[in-house]
Formats: sequence, C-alpha cells, structure tokens
Amino acid sequence: TARLPSPDADAMSTRASVRDERAPLLVSEADAALGREAKDAGRRLPAVLACLAVGLLVALVSLSVTVASGRGSGEVARVGWKLTDAATEEAEKQYGDLPEGGATKAEYEAARAADADALDASEKKAETSEAAAALGWVPDENFVKEAERLYNEIPVGGVTQRDYEAGYTKEEDAAMHSASYGEAEASSAGNEPQQTQTQTQSEKSEKIDAREDYDAPSMAAPAVPAEAVGVSKQLDMGATTQPRERLRSPNPERAKTLSFNPCADVASQEAQWNTKNLDTTCVIDASKCNFCAWVLQYDSEYRVNDVVSLHGPNYKVTSQSLLTRPEYQGTILRDMLEQKPKNGANQIAWKPNEREEAQDNFDFVKNRVREMECRATPSDTLLVHLRAGDAVGAEYKEIPNVDASAQRVVQYAKERPGIKRIEISGVLHFGVPDPNDAFYQSVGGFEVVKDESGQPRYRVTDEILKKNGYIVNRFIREGREAGLEVWFTSNNNPDTDMCRFAKACHFLSASRVNGKPALGDAQSRISFSDLLDDLHWNLRSCN
Repeated sequence: TARLPSPDADAMSTRASVRDERAPLLVSEADAALGREAKDAGRRLPAVLACLAVGLLVALVSLSVTVASGRGSGEVARVGWKLTDAATEEAEKQYGDLPEGGATKAEYEAARAADADALDASEKKAETSEAAAALGWVPDENFVKEAERLYNEIPVGGVTQRDYEAGYTKEEDAAMHSASYGEAEASSAGNEPQQTQTQTQSEKSEKIDAREDYDAPSMAAPAVPAEAVGVSKQLDMGATTQPRERLRSPNPERAKTLSFNPCADVASQEAQWNTKNLDTTCVIDASKCNFCAWVLQYDSEYRVNDVVSLHGPNYKVTSQSLLTRPEYQGTILRDMLEQKPKNGANQIAWKPNEREEAQDNFDFVKNRVREMECRATPSDTLLVHLRAGDAVGAEYKEIPNVDASAQRVVQYAKERPGIKRIEISGVLHFGVPDPNDAFYQSVGGFEVVKDESGQPRYRVTDEILKKNGYIVNRFIREGREAGLEVWFTSNNNPDTDMCRFAKACHFLSASRVNGKPALGDAQSRISFSDLLDDLHWNLRSCN
C-alpha cells in the first residue's frame, strides 16, 4: 500500500533543498522573471567594466602625450613611453652604422666639420685680402699672430683693446681724458672769438667721445720758451690712408716711444719733443694727427754702418757685444759676424786690410737683404729715410740744410706724376751704451764721445729732441703744402728698414740733398744713409 509522507518529512525535505542548491526551488512566476533578469545582468557586467577600463586607459595615454609634449620630452611624446638605455643604445648604433642617407653619423659630422673649416679659411682669406688692400702688402702668419697678441694685450689709456670694444671706455676713458681736454679748451680760449668759447656741454661731450682711445699728448702747453728751437708750424694733415698702429717697447730700458702731433699749436709741439714725453707704448692714428717715433736711447750695438764699414773707434767692441747678446740672434749683423774667423779667445780675427773687409761686409748685407721678404712700398709712394736722433748734433751726419733737403724731396715727387704720397720713415738713434750694461762694465773699451760739459755727446736731451721735432715738422709741412699725402712711420728693426729702403721704387735719404749720383764704395760709406743709398742702387725694384 502506498504510504503518504508525513508533515515532518515534508519539512525536512524543504530544509534539505535549501541547504543543497541542486535541489529545485518552488518559486512564483514573478520571482522567476526577476531571477532571469538578474542573471542576464550578471552576464553583461564584465563587458561593461572592460569597456570602461579601455576608455580610461586611452584617456591616460592621451593625457601623458599632452603633458610630455608640453614639457619638451620628445621621446615620450613620439612613442608614448620612456625609452630604456638598451633601446637608446641600439637606436644610436643603427644611426651610426648606416642611416638612410647612405653616410654614417661619423661621416656626416666629419663633413660638417670640413664645411666649418672651409668657411673659416674663407673668412681668414677675406681678412687677409682686406689687410692687403689697406696696407699694400700681405701679412704673414707670424705678423698676424703678433698683431693679435698686441691688439688684445697692450693697454691704451689704461685699458686693453678688448675692454674698450666691450664698452669700458665710453664713460671711464672719456672721464680720464676730460681734465686734459678741459685744459686745452682753456688754453686756446683767449685766441678764439666769444661765440666759439660759448660751447655747449653736449658739444664738449661729443668731442670727448670722438677721442675714443686716442692717447695723444695734451694740446695744453706753456708759452713758447725763449730757447725754442726751429719754427715748427701747426699743420693740416688732410685725408690719410695711413693705417692705425700701436708701438710697444720690447726693452723699456733701451727703447722708448715718443708721441707727437704736428696739428697742435707751436707751443704744444715744442712741449711734446721732450724727455718727459718718452714712454713705452704709443698709438699711431694719422686720422687724428697722432704719430709716434721710436727713441733708441742706448743704441751702441746695432750701429749698422759702423760695423759694416768699420767706422768709428768702437766697431770692434760693439761687434763682440753683438755676439754675446741673445736678442740679436738671427739678425743680419749677427750672422755676418758669426761667419768670420775667430782666434783662441773667440775674438773676431779681423783682416789686415779694413777696406777690403768693409767691402766683403757690404756684399754679405746686400745678399741677405736681397733674399729678405718685407712689406713692399707701392710705386706711387716716395719713401724717405730721415736720419734722426743724435745725428742732428754730428756735423758729418746731420742734414746740411733742412729747408733745401725738404724741398728736394718734394721736387723729386713733383717731377714724377705717378707719385701721390710721401712716406717719411725715421727712428731717433742715440749711440751711447747703457751705463749699467754688464758687458761694457766687465769688458770696457767703449769710447764715449763727450761734449763740452763732459757728458756723453750722443745722449738723449731735451734740446736734441726739439731739434728732431723741428726737422720732422719741416719735412711733413713741405709735403703737405705741395698737396701730397704724407705718412710718418717709425720702425725699430734696422734689418726690415734696410729691406724696405733698398727695394723701394722711389727712395731718398733726407741727409743727401742732391740724391745719389753713383754707387758708393767701402771708402765713401761714412753713415747709414750712405749704406742705404748703395743698397738701393743695387736692389731697387719697381712694378
């Protein structure tokens, strides 16, 4: 018989179905619908979350690219991620090995360096061409290096050229010169009309600025002294093409510079030619009428004609002195003396016939000068050697007639229409030894010519400097009054001077009024001017 389940059994079966999910649940139709919807939603949730995650990732990547671009991080902006060291090394390796252009990175950079070198060479060539056009000759490498060194190191008015170009002296240098400039204005005020004296402050400032690093002697000067020498005149130099130069003494004890301004009033010119105006540096700026001359106050060794022509009482002792001094190594006289035979004490064994030896010496110098390269003098220029210094006090060396000699120079130029310019070149030589020189103190034997007061006759004095100043002014004046451009140059290298004088197309020695009629000989060369005349007779060159 069938047995009906008891109520207790039904309850137990229901509890078992709750505990055991595999047991079917008896639910209503509505509950079943809700269950199906919940189940479907559960299936869609992962897909929704995945879409949200992808969208968030895209937004983050976009944000990182934007930020990286704003911060200048090119690598992250391009790839969206930071390159590792390994990736960077690999990229550089591939770039260096064979880029798409067919040249390696090293080859590309080498080509760029070659282009830079070619550009630099082209600029240097252009600078050289400009220098050649301005100077009339092509500076060699050593000259350019030395010029650059002096340009950067030599102080002018207390500052270097670099400082000046950096703007240092626009106010400071003007203030430094303002005192002397003010004195010059005051000194000339008494001779000017009233309207000229009432100059505005702005006009004075413009004049001060125009001076730049022009370190000319002050225009102010006392009244003309009673013992004033000569009749120097205030000159107008006119337009000039003479290049700007700067002189600096290689030996401040022996070689000095003297600055003079032939455009200044007469009293100022007298004051400039004074031992108080001797210095160790000087700026030549012809456009501002500022010129310089070397003053070799102890020039007892390199007395060229004395040694070459065996003149005077001191040529033997000075020749021995030349052989002991390193500063004359490589000079013409040093090489000439070194090739002479010596005795056991390393003393020069002079020939018994002095005139024969003098002729041998001249031939040696002539051949050396012929082989030298030096700045050529253009054929439209008359080069004039002005024997200055102690020569104005030596009867057999001084210019016999200054006026006649200056007129002769201008006459030579006028007779040749191609000459447009006169270049006067002079150095003030004083043929006495330094009293503190160790060689002459130990060896002795140098005969010093004395004057009436017992002092060395060929020493530097104010009177001698003033005489030189008058002679220089007189020659410049004669050329300017004839309408010619006039340069004044000064070079403290006698070898270079000999080369330029000997090879110039047009050359005159100021101490030879009548010019050079014929080639001299060992008997007739009694001065440096005679030696130069004979060298020019042999080596003159025109183009």
